[in-house]
Amino acid sequence: MGCTAETKRCVYWNEQGYERPECCTEILKDCLFLARELLNSLGVKWWVSYGTLLGAYRHEGTFIPWDTDCDVSFLYDDIPRIMELRDKVQSRGFVMSFHDKDSKGYPGLIKISRSDKNTQHCDLWPWKVQRGFWPWQWGRKWMFRPHPSPPLKKEKGARTRYFPASFIQQMEAIQLYSVEFPCPSPVRDFLVWGYGKDFMTPSRWRR
Repeated sequence: MGCTAETKRCVYWNEQGYERPECCTEILKDCLFLARELLNSLGVKWWVSYGTLLGAYRHEGTFIPWDTDCDVSFLYDDIPRIMELRDKVQSRGFVMSFHDKDSKGYPGLIKISRSDKNTQHCDLWPWKVQRGFWPWQWGRKWMFRPHPSPPLKKEKGARTRYFPASFIQQMEAIQLYSVEFPCPSPVRDFLVWGYGKDFMTPSRWRR
């Protein structure tokens, strides 16, 4: 029997060559679809990101088989409106939590978890433009490097932490489990930017 909202999440990532159980996939879908519904209801700009976007593109509309969460991104200025969704999230039986607050009291990460017991979640990441780029907030500072400087060789995934603002000026749609989600455009160029030209070749350490 797999995990449910009333049980603790499965622990499967300690096994070599692990893949996510179907029960966990269903719970991640529930978290992601709720985030989609609520963000659309606000009319804010948002998009699927990180491994969730990579999975949608590379794995033909599904999550990466070994991914343990899902990710969406939104604009920093919309944080207060999204924080106000907390009661609505809880009324649906989910949990919204705030992490790594900055000097304004704005979180650097918002999570929608399936329940207090089952902590599988969707991460909501705020982004803010600087000099034509969108750097990711974490640990109360902005990660920013100007293009075309490559990521530091020892810093895994550095270019997933900033990108040219032009990628989200006009969004396109991508399918995840037969549901449309907004994503940066052109999406292939965005994935090359973040993960390199070989992003279509699966790699567990890099996604």
